[in-house]
Amino acid sequence: MRYFMLLVLLASSAILVDCRREVSIDCGFSGDDAYYDDRTSKIYAPDAEYIDTGANHEIDESYVTGQPVQAQNLRSFPDGVRNCYTINDVTQGDKYLIRASFLYGCYDGGQQMRHGRSLTFDLYFGVNFWQTMNITVASHLYISEIITLASSDYFSICLVKSGDGIPFISALELRQLDSELYKDVNQSVSLRLSERKSMGLDQTIRFPDDIYDRIWQPGYTSRAASYSRDVRRNSTVLTTTAELGSDDAYKVPSAIMQSAAVSSDNNTLILSLSNGDDVVMAPMFYVYLHFAELRAPKGNEKSIFQLRVPGSRPRLINISLEYLVARHIQLIDQANSDPSTFYLNLTRVPGSLPPLLNAMEAYSYVDLTKISTDQGDVDAMMMIKRLLYHTEWQGDPCVPVQFAWNETKCSFPISTPPRVTSLDLFNRGLKGDIPAAIGNLSAITYLNLSRNTFTGPIPPFLANLNSLQTLDLSGNQLDGSLIDVLCNRQANGSLRLRYLSQFSVHLPIP
Repeated sequence: MRYFMLLVLLASSAILVDCRREVSIDCGFSGDDAYYDDRTSKIYAPDAEYIDTGANHEIDESYVTGQPVQAQNLRSFPDGVRNCYTINDVTQGDKYLIRASFLYGCYDGGQQMRHGRSLTFDLYFGVNFWQTMNITVASHLYISEIITLASSDYFSICLVKSGDGIPFISALELRQLDSELYKDVNQSVSLRLSERKSMGLDQTIRFPDDIYDRIWQPGYTSRAASYSRDVRRNSTVLTTTAELGSDDAYKVPSAIMQSAAVSSDNNTLILSLSNGDDVVMAPMFYVYLHFAELRAPKGNEKSIFQLRVPGSRPRLINISLEYLVARHIQLIDQANSDPSTFYLNLTRVPGSLPPLLNAMEAYSYVDLTKISTDQGDVDAMMMIKRLLYHTEWQGDPCVPVQFAWNETKCSFPISTPPRVTSLDLFNRGLKGDIPAAIGNLSAITYLNLSRNTFTGPIPPFLANLNSLQTLDLSGNQLDGSLIDVLCNRQANGSLRLRYLSQFSVHLPIP
């Protein structure tokens, strides 16, 4: 349920929780004010300040019951190939969880899913591919989550047309994480969530039980008195009310660590690592296992068992647990091509207690090695975009190349960021002073500002664009004389310049 905030302090989706930044966006929400959602205990805001394209829709009323309020509306993107949300004011080098949610709900009368069709589109994290969304069930809430480092002071999350159907999104959430969590995440590697399970509970756990608002799905179904398909052999549940030690680097919620799956045959616990049709181990898998021994030892009893790890290098790991002390095992491996091997096998050591597992997380590798455009060029182009009200310009100006902005061209040096080298703003109806942001495009070689209504003197920063080879200022209302540096460069042949003509000749881009 939405509760609208009247206090300015609360009416914001970008807040600090225990000094950690978080943003909660209700995509497609048509209201003007942020609201408090009592289901998630979070404040959500409309998405208008984060994106300038798309259309708001409400899902069909027959799909509303039981759905989160954020899933009852959405923003779709019928126009353009790439449409991007921009979340500002993040801290470069810090670690974040980003979660995107999607519920189709036949918002368009079901036109896109007629005759059993699925709806597919791609998610991009900045310039790097995140995941293909394959929407096959209109009533299902699809969630994609990534853990990543901030490489700049903002995040760009893009929806890209790649298959049948119009991209859409229901909600977007950002949660800042502490640096000691998920140390596999770095500037070139992010982790995409496949599964996060609480093995001994039959209910979903998230904030406020989890201070990072990680969503833990139940691994146990009490109604059927059995585990979900993730546990491939009969198991039982063990719980305790005893408090665990506070020294838990992963800060797994206490309710989760106070419950566990235990092998019912007193010998073996097998956990599948496949998530439906999505095999989590391809091509590289990251698994985090969370343990705590909940059985008080009797006499010389010990809690020791072996963990068989699948993948390209199958191996055994001995695990020893202490009573009420959390332990976390991190696994990284290349996937084996045989899906039948995609499971973890926990086997009792003779003379020890049967194996148990409190919780698990499985992730796949997201490659972040594509290099974004030079940040100075990006900042300059974003300022120019705002002046132009050019909504077709979305995401990075140069990368990926198939989504590069119109009216621009870029160079792609090896191992260094791409640079904007050409900007053609011919006859765009621009007025006033020539934008100062253009002076920050230090690698530009071609600049066409002709047939606009720019006024005032020729700005000195144009003389500082040392790479500039072609400059067309004709057809404007500029006054004053040409800058000496530009005249000298024209005279020695290093600059092709048009200025005095009132009727522009459109110079070809070299």
